[in-house]
Amino acid sequence: MLARFFIFAVCSALFLVAAFMLPTVDFPQTAAESFLAKLKAGERDSALEMFGDNTCKCPPRGGYESYLNYGMQEPNLAFLVGRPFSFTSGKTMPVNLTIPYVFPWDKPSTTYVDVDLSFADKTRPYFLPMPMAYGLPISESQLNEFLKQPDKDAWKGFSQRLRSTTAPGVVPIPNETKKGIPTEKELENLLSPEMMPFLQAKDAGEVVLADKSKMAAAEAEARLPRLSSATLRLRIVKSGQLKPWQINKFRFEKATLVENGKTSAIEFPLNAKFEL
Repeated sequence: MLARFFIFAVCSALFLVAAFMLPTVDFPQTAAESFLAKLKAGERDSALEMFGDNTCKCPPRGGYESYLNYGMQEPNLAFLVGRPFSFTSGKTMPVNLTIPYVFPWDKPSTTYVDVDLSFADKTRPYFLPMPMAYGLPISESQLNEFLKQPDKDAWKGFSQRLRSTTAPGVVPIPNETKKGIPTEKELENLLSPEMMPFLQAKDAGEVVLADKSKMAAAEAEARLPRLSSATLRLRIVKSGQLKPWQINKFRFEKATLVENGKTSAIEFPLNAKFEL
C-alpha cells in the first residue's frame, strides 16, 4: 500500500513539473490566435502542423490540407490564407468528454473557441453567387437577382464562395486524385447531374451580358457583396494534459455581408452548422 502511494506521489510530482514546463500555447485561446496568425501570414505548412485529433487519427477526406485549399471541403479557410484580416478570440466553451484514460496526464480535453473575424473595407473578400464560384457563367439578370438578396441560402458553399479576386488563378486545378476523395467518375453514379457541377470550386465564372459580351471583371467585382465580419467556432483539442492544443474542426456561426451600403446578415441553419 505504501509503495503504491509512493509511486502515485512521484508520478503526480512529475506531472506537476512537466505542466510548468509546457509551452505558452497551452491555452485554447492562444492556440486559436496562433493558428489564425499563421493563416494571415500565409504560413500554410506551419498552420497545417497545428491540426490534430484527441480520439483517433481521423483527418478529413483529402487530409487536413483540404481545409486550407479551395475544392470540395466545406467549411474551408482558404480565403484567409495570406490575406489581411483582424481577429479577437471570445467565448470559450469546455466540452465534457467520456473518453477513457489511465493516468491524469493522459486525460484528453476539448474546447470550443469562438473567434470574431473582421475585414477592412478594401480587403473584404468578394462573395460570389453559387454558380459563379463553381466556374459557371451567369447572365447579368442572374447577377441582379442574386444582388436583391445575397444572404438567401448564403450558407450553401459559403466559404468556397469567398474570394480575394474574380481573376483566374485563385483556385488551383486538381492534378491528382487525393487518397479518400472519390473521383468525378465514381460520383456520377451517386449524384444527380444537377449536383455534379457543384462538386469542385473553380475560378470565378464570367458574367455574360445581353449582347453575349462579357462583363469586365472590375465591374463585376464592384457590384458583388463583400464579407465584412464572421464568427468562426474552432474545436480545439489535446490528447493529454502534457500535449499541445490542436485545431480539430471548425464551422461558421454567423457572418455579415456589405454591398452598396446595404448590410445583410447570414443565418446558418442548425443542420448546416456541421457537427463539431
